[in-house]
Amino acid sequence: MSKSIRKLATLLCVVLMAGAVSAIGCGDDDDGGGGGGDGGGALEGASVTVGSKEFTEQLILGQITVLALENAGAEVKDETGLAGSVAAREALEAGEIDMYWEYTGTNWLTYLKETKAIADSQKQYDAVKKAEVANDIELLDPAPANNT
Repeated sequence: MSKSIRKLATLLCVVLMAGAVSAIGCGDDDDGGGGGGDGGGALEGASVTVGSKEFTEQLILGQITVLALENAGAEVKDETGLAGSVAAREALEAGEIDMYWEYTGTNWLTYLKETKAIADSQKQYDAVKKAEVANDIELLDPAPANNT
């Protein structure tokens, strides 16, 4: 995927995911949320491969991402259900997937090999985002959710 399409996909995915996550809880049906659209949109002609880990929360987030990107007009390859964190990260690094959902703590401790977590969630996210620049990995804005 070209850098400009990847940036557009990243930006749109952030907007769509915010709408999609909100829609789960409140039934909001705006242009950025649920399905039912004609598939045309800002990502018409883009090709994106979406991954996820193999457990329920990740599979749901992966499918929300697939549907949101398809609704925005992208051609989406569904590679959700990868066998664990390391497999998902390796697929991203190898270019086998373009995006997947990840936990800031997993990223910090497992992939970046840091030994001390940062207590403030925003500071932790900022540190991960900054460190991942060296790996050519771009983090989207954090979701308004917490797995604890």
